[in-house]
Amino acid sequence: MGEILPFSGAPTPEQEAQRWIVRIDRGPLDPGERGALQAWLAQDPLHGRLLDEHARLWHAAGKARAVANDAAAPQPAPARRRRWPGVAAVAASLAALAIWFGMPGDGHRNLTLQTAAGQHQRVTLDDGSHIDLNTRTRAEVNYQPRRRQVVLVEGEGYFDVAKDGSRPFTVVAGATTVRAVGTRFSVRRQADGRVDVVVHEGVVEVSRAGAAPQAGKAPARLEAGQALAATAAGLETRTLAPERLPQLLAWQQGRVNFDNAALPAVLAEMSRYSEQPILPGDAGLASIRISGSFSTRETQAFLRTLEQAFALKVERRGDRYLVVARIGATRQDAAGSGGPRR
Repeated sequence: MGEILPFSGAPTPEQEAQRWIVRIDRGPLDPGERGALQAWLAQDPLHGRLLDEHARLWHAAGKARAVANDAAAPQPAPARRRRWPGVAAVAASLAALAIWFGMPGDGHRNLTLQTAAGQHQRVTLDDGSHIDLNTRTRAEVNYQPRRRQVVLVEGEGYFDVAKDGSRPFTVVAGATTVRAVGTRFSVRRQADGRVDVVVHEGVVEVSRAGAAPQAGKAPARLEAGQALAATAAGLETRTLAPERLPQLLAWQQGRVNFDNAALPAVLAEMSRYSEQPILPGDAGLASIRISGSFSTRETQAFLRTLEQAFALKVERRGDRYLVVARIGATRQDAAGSGGPRR
């Protein structure tokens, strides 16, 4: 990485972030540096936040310097100042722990995206497409001259695809492949291997390797308002009520909506946005139904609502929350009439 900001002893995370920003501003990273930066970011979520913070400070300082230089002597910008827009782009992408690794002249672009629990982020790709990442999501983008591919390693993404008939856009989630040219759709990869696809605009084609009813057959074709569940057993398509579509994207506004959902399912969904799992401590809680809208950023508010609106108790057990019925409460008391709508 060159002679950049040498430190005596082990550098602090802030010093490391400063050093990386200075190095990024000098020009493209070589393969060894890219690997070292990825490894450093993977060590601690704090590293990505520090890198983002220092990139923004670096960009702000560059803008101030450019204004001062222009005021003193208007003239063509020197080569050093032309790098600042690149640092600004780095600052924007690092908010999602995203790093572009470009190989000049070959038309390839590789991008790794990742969000932490409770975080969601929008990333703009170089063709104008957008990816919205929901909580606990990891995706790998590979752009080549004749194809655009995103591998959804885990989590959920919403894809707003720029039209390009010469380069189809595909999302690969395990054995499931979703293909589109220009459309809007979401893909969620479940822990058990199931993949859920929802089309919000346009048309997509979905295929799954090894799915018995679909093996060797044409892909399933989905239009706007349709959803598909892909499992090892096959592809199951259904049509959604119009009001259901915006509800499925409530996470983009930091909300999760439930309509008469079983409590265990509610806890599993809210756990996606929490650093600590939220688990049912009583099999009988499956009879409790929840309706309401809850913030994905306020786990404690959600837990307080469970205690206040239902005859439930939330206990902290090590690194997790356990939801149980209060001693002496009847099953009817616990069931209540649904959670509050916010």
